[in-house]
Amino acid sequence: MHPTNRPHSTIAAIAVAALLAGCLDAPKDGSGGTSNGASASIPLTLPSGQTVSANRDVANSANSLVLAQELAVCGGKPGSAYSWQFTQAPFSGPTIDTASGTIGGQLPAGTGAGSYFFSVSVSDGNSPAVTGYFTLNVVSCDSSATRPSGFPTCPTRALASGNGTASPISINSEVGLSQVPTQASFGYSLRGSGGTPPYKTWTWTAVTPVNTLPPGLALDAPSGVIWGTPLSTASGTTYTFDVTVSDSVSATSPASRYTIAF
Repeated sequence: MHPTNRPHSTIAAIAVAALLAGCLDAPKDGSGGTSNGASASIPLTLPSGQTVSANRDVANSANSLVLAQELAVCGGKPGSAYSWQFTQAPFSGPTIDTASGTIGGQLPAGTGAGSYFFSVSVSDGNSPAVTGYFTLNVVSCDSSATRPSGFPTCPTRALASGNGTASPISINSEVGLSQVPTQASFGYSLRGSGGTPPYKTWTWTAVTPVNTLPPGLALDAPSGVIWGTPLSTASGTTYTFDVTVSDSVSATSPASRYTIAF
C-alpha cells in the first residue's frame, strides 16, 4: 500500500495546534462536582496530531513492527475505564489495545516507507466517544550485521513484540497552577511518558507537613486526574506536593513536583 498524502492541510494544522495547545498540561473545568468531588467529570479530549513510529526492516521482515506507543487522552470521569478502537486503520497489521490505547502490531509485507494516516476513537462509558487523527511514520532500517554504511539501524525502543527496552518512565515536568478558584469543580490531567504502558498507579506525597494536596481535591490513582471541589479553607494558600506513577511492569517514575495556588 502506498503512503496516503491527504490534502486536508487545514485539518492537519488544527490537529497539530490541538496537540501543542493541548489538554496534557492544562486545567479543565469539571461539572457536577460536590464538596469532595465525588461525581466530578472532566470533558473527554483526545488530542489529534500524535505520531506513531514503525520500522520497515529490509533485512528481516519479521522485525517490521510498529513501535508500541500509548496514545494520550485527557479527562472523562475519574475511575472509569477507557475503551479504544480504530475508526480508520492505516492498513491491516497495526493493532490498538482496547483498554490502554497502545498502538502496536506488525507491518504487512510490502509496506513502503512513508507517512500513513489513521483515526481512533475513545470513550469512558460516561461520555460520548471522541475521535483523534494521527500519523504513522514508517522508516526503512536494517537490522543485519552487514548493514550498509550510512543506512540506519532499526530502533529497538519498546517494540510491539516485547523486544528491546522501554525508555525511562517520567511525568510531565514541574507545573504550577495559579489562581485556582475554590468551591468550583476542578480537574487536571497528569501525563506520563516512557516506561511500559499502560500506567497503573498514580500516588502523591506531601513535600513537608505544611505542603500537601489541597482540601477537597483527590488524585485518582488509576487515571492520574487531580479532581474535586477545593474547599473555601484553601483560599489564599499555596499547596506543594510530589507525584509519582508506576507502569504495567511496576517501574516507578521519579517524583514530579506540583504547586496549586488559591
